[in-house]
Amino acid sequence: MSLQIREVTGVCGICGFIQTPESGETGAIESTIRSMNSTLSHRGPDDQGTLCLPCSQGAFGHRRLSILDLSPAGHQPMTARRSDGSKVILSFNGEIYNFREIRSELAALGHSFQSDSDSEVIMLSFMEWGVEESLPRFVGMFAIAWWECAPGCGDGECRCPGTLTLIRDRLGIKPLYYGLASHSGPGSKCFVFGSELKALKAHPLSRFTLDTGAIALFLRHNYITAPWTVYRETRKLNPGSLLRLCPSDLAAGAGPDSWTVSSWWNVRKIASDKWNESAGSPIPSTHDEAMGQIRDKNAELEEIIGRATRDRLVSDVPLGAFLSGGIDSSLVVAMMAAGNRDKVKTFSIGFSEKGYDEAPFAREVARHLGTDHTEMYVGPQDALAAIPSIPEYWDEPFADSSQIPTSILCRLTRQHVTVALSGDGGDELFSGYRHHHMAADLWRKTRCIPGFARQALNTVLAALPVPSAHSRPGQLLSRAIEKRDLLTGSFQELYRVTVSHHRNPVAAMAAALTSGDNSRDFERATPFTIPQPRIIDNPHAVMSLIDLQSYLPEDILTKVDRASMAVALEARVPLLDHRVVEAALATPMWMKLLNPAGKAPLRSILSRHLPKALFERPKMGFGIPLGQWLAGPLSEWTRDTLSREAIMKWGILDVKRTEALVNGHMSGNAPSPYLLWDLLCLQTWLDRVHGNSRDQAPGNG
Repeated sequence: MSLQIREVTGVCGICGFIQTPESGETGAIESTIRSMNSTLSHRGPDDQGTLCLPCSQGAFGHRRLSILDLSPAGHQPMTARRSDGSKVILSFNGEIYNFREIRSELAALGHSFQSDSDSEVIMLSFMEWGVEESLPRFVGMFAIAWWECAPGCGDGECRCPGTLTLIRDRLGIKPLYYGLASHSGPGSKCFVFGSELKALKAHPLSRFTLDTGAIALFLRHNYITAPWTVYRETRKLNPGSLLRLCPSDLAAGAGPDSWTVSSWWNVRKIASDKWNESAGSPIPSTHDEAMGQIRDKNAELEEIIGRATRDRLVSDVPLGAFLSGGIDSSLVVAMMAAGNRDKVKTFSIGFSEKGYDEAPFAREVARHLGTDHTEMYVGPQDALAAIPSIPEYWDEPFADSSQIPTSILCRLTRQHVTVALSGDGGDELFSGYRHHHMAADLWRKTRCIPGFARQALNTVLAALPVPSAHSRPGQLLSRAIEKRDLLTGSFQELYRVTVSHHRNPVAAMAAALTSGDNSRDFERATPFTIPQPRIIDNPHAVMSLIDLQSYLPEDILTKVDRASMAVALEARVPLLDHRVVEAALATPMWMKLLNPAGKAPLRSILSRHLPKALFERPKMGFGIPLGQWLAGPLSEWTRDTLSREAIMKWGILDVKRTEALVNGHMSGNAPSPYLLWDLLCLQTWLDRVHGNSRDQAPGNG
């Protein structure tokens, strides 16, 4: 098999706005959409298009990264007319991998095609079956804006009530933001949307206000969980969701929380159903029966993962893969290489610091699979060079420190290919994270203590003064006080504490923001606080489901999307094909945990392609020597960024606590470099992004 060729739109950027018809003239609308669209040029450098909606109701914009020869037939926004003359308009970011099968269905129903693009298949699917019935047919990653005029409406002065629908893919691989741009006065409200927040901010009515509650979420998790964003007036569309709106909904007092968002693919329900099915299956009574079930499940998973990988090899531009040498990326590369006459191009980076360098492992995997491998070693000066662009591409505070190596890896990869496959998703689906096993073990040890006793001990520890950490007893007591919140009432609460960075984020913020009336609304509803389905009572299953709703879309996929799109590189994730996800959720937990480190099915499948010696080792993760760098080569940047003057300029962080964290880290007496990195990323974002916009002072949502 060699790499196939077909026409697909390619990963892009979309944006737009809708307004009441009396809100603006055509010239102003055209100028506004061009300004919004230009902010996304890095996502689609090959082509751009804008289109005004009928009756001065707004406009759509589109930027295109071409994954095949650019042709006018695939140009977006794309428009068509129904048989009654009413207009429909589509702007689409992503790829539909099975569009040819759907195209054949539509052709059999009498539809003709003007292009060979997946975007036209989406449009005709919506026209034939409607949005809700079409979406389950799509295999892919996408963010879609869809406009429908009322039946019988044409162009001209009809003032028809059109309808906008925004749609995000099942797992949140592609981003989509929306919000309200407004100021006082008539015709002063617009609904704005885009692939990145910067497109929304480019609308002339945008005056967004910092949301201190969202900043508290960021300090806890190092990212802001959906649907929240750093601004009070904007939201992220949740994965697997759609939003419908018409200009008349822009009524006085309307805002982001007044618009109805519905799920078209609900991971909570699917996980609950799959868990119920697997929990209801009889546990094998003999070794031979268990081995038979394991073989059958592994064969099923290998076939589905192989098909998902092959679907993502379709391209007529250079294609490769990220390779860390870990289980997930190695499995994806092995699937790419299986039966492929062309050498797979693979890319990795390494570090000279011991304990962080996975490059030798990647090199050995590449050698065994016969790939065309490229690697690069990264030092602190590379990180310092990458830091200034990070807040500009991430748009809101984001502090996963692996954003630095990811950005550098994407830049390296883009020098050779336009499309890269990654192994993201394996840990969430198959219980591969070390902290999953640590949290489950801690729960087993503490659940036997009655809830009232755990709460009483928590209260006692909270009342104790923090002792000096210079003595061994003082160190142990300090650690107990720091971790007292682990003595919580439910496993879900324990897991939230386990993965929290700043466990009391409000304490890291300036007192003026967190006292009196400002102290309300710092605890937002997130997958960590919303009760998960009761049927799912296994700690590993609970953590997997929470991660699929939070850490995966808001950290991992956000990181890869921004880092790859900053250099116009398309990233594809075969392990997050929804067919793989649903098969993984249907896999009994005992099968996943046959290996103490998790991911037993993936390990078994990979062993058919690679010797176990090449991948059976402790998990490293895609980290950097952050603590060493911040106290060494990056210490001057750290002190400058978090100086007293810099902190007081914005009034977001508590000066004394920040200075104590900086000084403690420099002296080697700080709890974690990641707490400091959170503050550095927030302050850098405030300086480079928020400080260069029309946005407003902080406030609570």
